Amino acid sequence: MTGAYRSERQPRSPSTSAESSGGTSSLGDAVAANAAPECVRICRAPDEVWSYIKAQPKPLDSYESRRVFLRQQFEPLLSMLERFESSPLDG
Repeated sequence: MTGAYRSERQPRSPSTSAESSGGTSSLGDAVAANAAPECVRICRAPDEVWSYIKAQPKPLDSYESRRVFLRQQFEPLLSMLERFESSPLDG
């Protein structure tokens, strides 16, 4: 699904950024990692996300096509998160 971009970058370890700074990573949870879009797992900076989008086999030439693509990619993760009865912000 990712075309050439996938061969350039491999998914990063779930513990890469948050755990190295003392926090915990949401991607450390296998369920969350599987629900997260591939671009979340492999892209570390906004420029990398843009490269990932441009490398998709189906051309995403318009704002609308990119918006639809990203909505579809994030749907499994957002649906999973919406099933929780509370959030960290509920205090």
